[in-house]
Amino acid sequence: SGRRFTKADLRGMWLNFTKWAWNVNWLTFDDPKVFVPRGKKEQSVDEKAVVKLCREVLVDNVRGQTSTWRREHVKSAELRMQRTKFSNGRITIEYTGRALMDSGAQKYDPTLFGRAVWNTRKRKFESFELLAIGERAGKGSFNQRERDPGPAPMGIALVLQR
Repeated sequence: SGRRFTKADLRGMWLNFTKWAWNVNWLTFDDPKVFVPRGKKEQSVDEKAVVKLCREVLVDNVRGQTSTWRREHVKSAELRMQRTKFSNGRITIEYTGRALMDSGAQKYDPTLFGRAVWNTRKRKFESFELLAIGERAGKGSFNQRERDPGPAPMGIALVLQR
């Protein structure tokens, strides 16, 4: 995530604004424990949470704004999680998965990889990183892809900010 803009950043040309503007989507969950496995065996993350992540974060806003995916655009969304370590009240978790969003005008087909550390005493994540890597195609409403419709590779990083 980049820094927030100030009024001074808005003076001058639009290109000055885009030099520092990171395209950021924020995401919250009522219960982050849906991303914490119950036990040692690999298991699925709750489908509603994965679909929400796909709809709100895995969007092609690399050059500007674009709408979130509608529910019917999420063709598949799977995220598996497994505890890989437990030490000093901390669970290390690895994530793997796949997703496919397709609106007809726009498409994103990523593989998901991630890692997190859950503090069992404080009942919160100390770190959470999820990477989506795949092929995108098409354009959104304001993402300036008119001359770059793809298909082309695209990566999206979801990182816990403090």
